[in-house]
Formats: sequence, C-alpha cells, structure tokens
Amino acid sequence: MRTLSSGGLSRDNHIILSIPLSSSMCEDVWYWKKKASGFYSVKSSYQYLQYLRGDLNVQLEYDLWKQLWKLKVPSKVIYFAWCALSRCLTTRTQSR
Repeated sequence: MRTLSSGGLSRDNHIILSIPLSSSMCEDVWYWKKKASGFYSVKSSYQYLQYLRGDLNVQLEYDLWKQLWKLKVPSKVIYFAWCALSRCLTTRTQSR
C-alpha cells in the first residue's frame, strides 16, 4: 500500500498535506442539529426537507398520519386511506 510520502501525484500530496489538522483535542461526536435530542431519524429528516421545500403544514400532516395509523380498523382500510391521501392509488388515468 502506498502512502502520501511514498509517491503518487506530488501536486495532490502537497495539497492534502497542507490541510491543517485540528488543534483541539475534542472527540468527534455525531449530532443532528434539526432535532432537540440530537439524534437523527428518518422522520426528522423528512420534516426538515418538507420545511425547506416551504411546506408549512408539516406538523398538521404529521398529526394526520399519526391519527390515521392509530385508528382501530383493519390494516387494509388504513392502507387504503393512506394510499388515497398520498395520491398513490392507481387510477385509470395513472395506469395509461
């Protein structure tokens, strides 16, 4: 295995070696700034992307889905409602 000092493209080596290293001795941490807890979730990412898109009804939509999944009806009814509300139902127009 070659290292930077053992050869290769000298221009690239120079650029890479000129990158300053951090002087702090802090340990790196993973933190998701878009969530108060700091933990990443697909849901928080989706909500943030909706916010960036300008959809201000994210919380309202989230509450709707939350209530939908809590309904005490057969799962096929919930799935049908989810498809209808998400505009995912295959219709004659969509299948052409």
